[in-house]
Amino acid sequence: MAEIPVIMGQVLSSGVKTIVGSVRYKHLHERLFTPWRDARTKQGYQRKPAQGRILKLMMEIRRGRVDIPTAVLLNARHDSWRAALEERTDGDCSTFDLNAYSGTLSVVDGQHRLAAFRGLMAEDPQRYGDFKIQFVMMLGADEGQELEQFYIVNSTAKSVKTDLAYDLLKQRAEHDGKVMTGLIESGQDWKVEAQAITEMMADSSDIWRNRIRLANEDRGITTIPSASFVTSLRKFLNYPLLKNVGRDRKFQILESYWRGIRSAMPEPFKESQKYTLMKGIGVWAMHEILPEIAELVRSNGGSLLEDDNYAELLQPMFDHLDGENKDAEFVKGADFWLTAPKGGAAGSYSSSAGKRVLISKLLNGLPDLELE
Repeated sequence: MAEIPVIMGQVLSSGVKTIVGSVRYKHLHERLFTPWRDARTKQGYQRKPAQGRILKLMMEIRRGRVDIPTAVLLNARHDSWRAALEERTDGDCSTFDLNAYSGTLSVVDGQHRLAAFRGLMAEDPQRYGDFKIQFVMMLGADEGQELEQFYIVNSTAKSVKTDLAYDLLKQRAEHDGKVMTGLIESGQDWKVEAQAITEMMADSSDIWRNRIRLANEDRGITTIPSASFVTSLRKFLNYPLLKNVGRDRKFQILESYWRGIRSAMPEPFKESQKYTLMKGIGVWAMHEILPEIAELVRSNGGSLLEDDNYAELLQPMFDHLDGENKDAEFVKGADFWLTAPKGGAAGSYSSSAGKRVLISKLLNGLPDLELE
């Protein structure tokens, strides 16, 4: 079909007309042109597409896991758009005749989506050629006007915050088996479990109730956003011992662990805002070493659900942990976990290299694992 039913859209502040419609990909296939930036000629304005992103989108479309309901933004630069557009006087409905248009269509926004369909159409022209693409098309805009719209779309759009993204991912996975299958295949299913456990900790934990800030909640007296708590659980949830352990039991292990931490070093739990232990770096570090601590508890014949088994191992570790604060003073014990303004040292280990050092210091304070 060469004639596309369209609706007259907004006239831009530059005077450029727009149309809105839906067209089968096979009718766009040979017309599309993406103005990639050439730094030498100073022409174009878009980055080259990320092939990994295209391949991933192709896989998701091929397996029926995603739809593409959002519109791409195109531009008919060539002046023949005037002959192609048949504006009707009886309302907003019009027609755009691709056979009467002599130029290419610039892809202003949506190049990864369209590139994915280019690859899919090469595999199965009949199936993917008939896929309908929603579009908004500018009529007669020049490259400068395209660049302006590209900049507005890409600089003002705000990505979904991570805490909300994890929340929505869990909801999708629980209601759509295909989503969960995709997460398992990519090794990302731990995120769903981590979000669920984080919500349980925020709602039911003696330690963490009112201290984890869930998506769209006010800061209040919380010490850590849920996204940070979720990501900190990755190593714990990939611990082989937990592969067949239910969610409730994982929650109980975490709760017992944090009660053990509180018994071993109570100061940060009395004034949590003054310490980093219940903030990002502290929570990440304590969860990162939990599998090693769990192995020590088990090697001693202890239960992972007993607070004292953790406290017994952690107290000497905390007592001997030391570091240099911003004033070049050595601090140890609970003082190590004070925030930087209060004279602590833990915050100075927040870089990637610093995190490795911090984990090493913590593990060095634990007894050796006895192997039979």
